[in-house]
Amino acid sequence: MGTTHGNPNTYARLATVLGFVENDEEKILKAVYETITVQRDFGNRADRKLSRLKYTVDKLGVDKYREEIEKRCGFKLEPARPYTFTERIDRYGWTQSADKKWHYTVFVENGRVLDGEGIDFKTGLLKIAELGKCNFRFTANQNVILTDISSKDKAAIEVLLNEYGIIEHTDKAGALRKNAIACVAFNTCPLALAEDNVICLL
Repeated sequence: MGTTHGNPNTYARLATVLGFVENDEEKILKAVYETITVQRDFGNRADRKLSRLKYTVDKLGVDKYREEIEKRCGFKLEPARPYTFTERIDRYGWTQSADKKWHYTVFVENGRVLDGEGIDFKTGLLKIAELGKCNFRFTANQNVILTDISSKDKAAIEVLLNEYGIIEHTDKAGALRKNAIACVAFNTCPLALAEDNVICLL
């Protein structure tokens, strides 16, 4: 939904459903990768205001964009299937996935990783990164997930999370604080609903 105010060449646009990819990790990752390469090769790299994926889809047309993805993937996208979004939340703290790997979601206020105010946030995450025992992912809510942690490495990471006050920081933040962000929103922020700009592969 993002636009640049005063620039008539920019506009809000809802997402487009391109198709469905079967539950096959290799195919899913291939489809995601090739969606990005089409944007890389056909997107507007000269004007940042027009560099979003939605403009590339509209320039090529939905059918052409889909065809280009399919050509690069080497397989056809299946017709879209019905779906519903039931929630869009971050599950803070420790969770374990079906592959028995552990993940810790850290509350990052306003997406800013800084030392100060009684927490050595930046230093702590750097020390965890230096262990080389996990990956880092950003969430749509501007938080960080420490991912793919094996059971044997979980304790070492938890020690650092406690040492640098990260667990306490995450646990102490209330629901309102975890869901608040410093944003002026409509009508002066073009990113107020920017999450709707993605192209869905469903």
